[in-house]
Amino acid sequence: MLLTCSAMKRESRILPERSSSRLLAVGLAAAVVICGQFGAFGALSIKDLEKAAKKRGNIEEQYQLGMLYFNGEVEGKEARHALSLFKKAEKGSIQAQHMVGVCYALGEGIKRNDKEAFKWYQKAANGGDQVATFKVAACYEKGIGVEKSPESALRWYRRLADKDVMEAQYKVGLAYHLAKGIRKDYQEAAKWFRKAADQGHQESQFQLGGFYTIGQGVEKDVVEAYKWYSLAGAFGNQKALERRKGLTRYGLNPAGIAKAKKLVEAFKPSSK
Repeated sequence: MLLTCSAMKRESRILPERSSSRLLAVGLAAAVVICGQFGAFGALSIKDLEKAAKKRGNIEEQYQLGMLYFNGEVEGKEARHALSLFKKAEKGSIQAQHMVGVCYALGEGIKRNDKEAFKWYQKAANGGDQVATFKVAACYEKGIGVEKSPESALRWYRRLADKDVMEAQYKVGLAYHLAKGIRKDYQEAAKWFRKAADQGHQESQFQLGGFYTIGQGVEKDVVEAYKWYSLAGAFGNQKALERRKGLTRYGLNPAGIAKAKKLVEAFKPSSK
């Protein structure tokens, strides 16, 4: 459990006013992709949590109470109180380490500092926190809190891509497609886009539609192109639907459209 839904909403309300909003935006997207639905904290009351959190070594209670403070769910408690608890818990909690980074990135409870945010994200990522890992990659990609390095960004995205995190798989595919940190390789790009697309990643589906249209990294197949454009369009990608209309110029006939529609109906996102 990395962030509660209310914590994500709290961050999203702050994003437009922060210079580091690009980092937080991709981080929140990753949280949704990686973690799915977030459950509520344990059944302990606020009073019981506060009592438990005072005891040295009660890391989970310190982290949980810190999240409640951070979310503004306890009257009279602010982000600075949350930060204090996260720092108490950080030695034994990668989630707390991640949240210290969030506080620095947002300037919540402490002066905003992207370099410190990156340091804490990296610490949590090295401990295995997946959202923090995505944020470290994003930092390297955008040059936020650390020197911009497409090569380093790709290495960190690859950590998650190898664990079937679709947003990271898309990022790896994009790196091969655009030669970001690695030589251009359309076959590798298509492979990683396909991994993400099979899980329902809309932008990867759109990219595959283009690849199949012209035979880039895959064998040309306008029926497959129609399928992937249709799936991407089902998520509201209007550009995909426009591209789909133009497939007749690439040899798509009515029989091919009928076949593609059956493929779309049969498609079920894989669960990783």
